[in-house]
Amino acid sequence: MLTGDSVLLRGPGVAARRNNVENSKATLRPSGVLPSSTNKAAAAIALPTILTTNPLAPRWRMDSSNPEETPDGYRDQFFQYSMNFTIAANIFAQGLFIILDRDADFILRQIEAQAYIPGIPNGANGAYRIRDSFGNPLSDDLVLQEVQGPMFPDLWLPGGSRVFLDYDNTQQAFSQQIAVILRGCKRYKVR
Repeated sequence: MLTGDSVLLRGPGVAARRNNVENSKATLRPSGVLPSSTNKAAAAIALPTILTTNPLAPRWRMDSSNPEETPDGYRDQFFQYSMNFTIAANIFAQGLFIILDRDADFILRQIEAQAYIPGIPNGANGAYRIRDSFGNPLSDDLVLQEVQGPMFPDLWLPGGSRVFLDYDNTQQAFSQQIAVILRGCKRYKVR
C-alpha cells in the first residue's frame, strides 16, 4: 500500500485528492486496486486484462482454435493447396483450376503466386486473377504476380469445389511455370 506522503498525484481530481491526503493522511491505492472488503468477483472485473497474443499479427497466423475466429461447432486445421501450371509464350490462359478436397470446407486466408522461367532469373512477366468456386473474380482486373499476401476478410470455399486461375503470359518467346499456393485452413464440423 502507498501512503499519501510518497504519492506523486497527477490528472483530473488531483486537487481534491491532494487535499484529502494532506488533511487526513489517508492511505491511497493505485487505480484499479479495490479494498480487501470488496468481493473477489468485483476485484476481477476492475483489474485490466492482459493480452498474451500479438495484436499486430494477422488472425490466420495465430492459433486457429481461437474462439473469436472459429465458429462454435467447428474445428480449424491449417492447410494449403498448390497449383502448378506451364503456360506457353504469349498466351492468356483462362479457367485453370484445382479441385478442393471434399472432407472439409476451405477458408482461404493468403495467396502466394510465383511465375518463373526455368534457367532465367527474374525473367517472368505476367499477371493473374483468382476466381472463387462460383466463378466470381477476387480482383477487378488481372494483378501483377508481385501482388500477393493475406486476404481480408477470409474467403469460404465449399469442400469439393474448384478454385480458378487466369494467367496472362506476356513473354514473347518463353513459356512460364506458375506456382500458386493457397494458404488457410480446413474447417471441420465437430460432431
